[in-house]
Amino acid sequence: MMNSLTQEADCMKTISIFSKTALLAAAYVLIIGAQPAFCQQAEQPPVNNGATVTALSQAFGVENGEPIANYSSIISELDKINGAPVIEVLLSEAVLSAGKAISANPGGHVSVAVNGTVYTVSEGYYDKTKKICAVLPIADYLYGTTPPDSSHVFASSYGSCYGRSVWGVRVYKLPENFRPDIIAKYWVKANIESAAGDPKWEYKKRKQNCATFTAESLRAAGFKNYLSGYHLLDFPRDIVTDFIKELSSLPPDQVSWNIVHYSQIPIKSYGTSFSVPNLEWQRIILCLPMLRKMAGIPTIKDNADFELTAEGAPPTVKIRPFERESWLKKLKHRILKEKWSHGKTNSISETAPAEN
Repeated sequence: MMNSLTQEADCMKTISIFSKTALLAAAYVLIIGAQPAFCQQAEQPPVNNGATVTALSQAFGVENGEPIANYSSIISELDKINGAPVIEVLLSEAVLSAGKAISANPGGHVSVAVNGTVYTVSEGYYDKTKKICAVLPIADYLYGTTPPDSSHVFASSYGSCYGRSVWGVRVYKLPENFRPDIIAKYWVKANIESAAGDPKWEYKKRKQNCATFTAESLRAAGFKNYLSGYHLLDFPRDIVTDFIKELSSLPPDQVSWNIVHYSQIPIKSYGTSFSVPNLEWQRIILCLPMLRKMAGIPTIKDNADFELTAEGAPPTVKIRPFERESWLKKLKHRILKEKWSHGKTNSISETAPAEN
């Protein structure tokens, strides 16, 4: 009888150990496969202080490699739909480096463009030049692969869409009290003061970052103070959401705007970028869609009109009506890796996009 009980206990112990092992294995798969909604997948190559990708000749979608086929014309193609925007606020999704459980910058990145020129705060650019702002055409910022000079950082201050998706709030018309031209003057002063060593213009992750400086440049042009309120951190998405909310409150006959999704260009070297969160306390509490709608908090995807996606070989960016993907479709893409069809770069020395 004792032997029977002992054998039964051993059997139950073996089953218990097997069950725990299976549960641990399943949990590991879920942790690895389902990154937080504000991060980038862990297939990224390691980061070296915002370093760039060193490419072989003619490699696609890397520094000094081949850009999209219609790199020089895609922005003018987009402008034909509603005209060229006077202001565009650009929200880049988050990047996660290989081997890390959480992004060094889960908030992504925000920048502003005026009349087709982007003003973007780049930590890597600042480290090299002590200038807080990189200035370049929007086509280069989104799709360029040739750096304007050696100080620029690939997939950060240029070539953003090869490392992550970008959302653009394009504004075509504003009331007369708004002065977009002052934004450019703000950034000229910012670079002069930061290069001179003024501590008010230093780059600091917590309170002197892309979100704070971009918000101040918009405030100089007549927009509200997006840094006020109950922010846990000054996060890019809060700035963009406040910007959309203010545009929505303006007289309809005096404002014209829409949102464009510049989809990440599928490069096998990089993982998928992910949406970044709002970090104002009331927006965390009001995270359910119904509560957000009742509170008048706009969402970016629900206001998006167009998306720009890469198709064919050589990859060419096409403009399509925006379609919000269901979570099942996203899961299918991730399982089958259907989206990662362009640019084999496995043979090159790689580093991930900068984490700002």
